[in-house]
Amino acid sequence: MSEWAGDHSLAGRMRAAVWGIVLGGVVGGGLSAIAPVLGSFMPLAIGLSSAFLLLLLAGVLLAFVSVVQIAGMSAQAITSNIATEARNIRIAKRKAHEMDEVVGRQLAANAPGQVEQVPAANLTKSDSFLGNEQKIKIAGHRIEQSDGDNTYDLAPEDG
Repeated sequence: MSEWAGDHSLAGRMRAAVWGIVLGGVVGGGLSAIAPVLGSFMPLAIGLSSAFLLLLLAGVLLAFVSVVQIAGMSAQAITSNIATEARNIRIAKRKAHEMDEVVGRQLAANAPGQVEQVPAANLTKSDSFLGNEQKIKIAGHRIEQSDGDNTYDLAPEDG
């Protein structure tokens, strides 16, 4: 998992922990099991067995610390994603509010008192309003005035 996250030092520590657990467990356990049979080499076998068992404990500790670090990184990534999503929602609400104000001002300037204000979130390309003998056509977020038959479209109509 740490390789996927791009943390190569953490990945190296995890590999070292695995090797420590495997070597310490297999070699240390094997030496402990055969130490009584070795006779005069028994003290050497017990010393080596103790060293490999310490390697096993160090590997387990290193693995535990690394897993806790991965969990911390995951929690930080989740928190960051939640904060980013909340920021995006706030920005979208602010933009929609600003667009409502712009549409209201443009509609009021073109046909004061005769056009009902419609929030920008409810406007589509096919919506149109009549006021002062002018046709105002909404195309996405842009307002265009028609010049008789020669309408300048900023965005092509779908369909």
